[in-house]
Amino acid sequence: MLSLALTTNIHAQHVSYSCKPLSSTGYSMRFSFQIDDDNIYLAARLKSEKLMYTAQPYILFKTFDGEVIKLRGTYVGTQTESVGIPVGNIIVNETEQKHTAHFPITLEQLKKFRDKGIAKIRVGTTPKVRDKMFDQNDGLGEDLYKAYSETQNDLEEF
Repeated sequence: MLSLALTTNIHAQHVSYSCKPLSSTGYSMRFSFQIDDDNIYLAARLKSEKLMYTAQPYILFKTFDGEVIKLRGTYVGTQTESVGIPVGNIIVNETEQKHTAHFPITLEQLKKFRDKGIAKIRVGTTPKVRDKMFDQNDGLGEDLYKAYSETQNDLEEF
């Protein structure tokens, strides 16, 4: 039985986490921001062997005080990568897909993430919806706000 593995990373202007990375039902999420005029978009990349976004992508964020913030997005596209993994004397093909969707988000919602923290995320995927719980030490809400701020600063410095 595989145990649940979680890593939350912030790199420059993106935030990511993984769930069950060594299993066939494992996946990872990578969040970044795009700012167009006064509009903010959360770009969410789902990387998985078997999961993909539903026809109308959504993500639910639950803060530590119980507030649920629902984002509805637009599916952008899919990238597919195939890799051959040697197992004994044979090569096993593994195909990994990266699905991207953009979700409009407000500055007020980002500030709630920063101030209240994110306790749980539900990603609307098929064939099964995925939930991921976090504890207050993970700091995912702060990391998302920080990535947004860095993106905003880069635009202002341009």
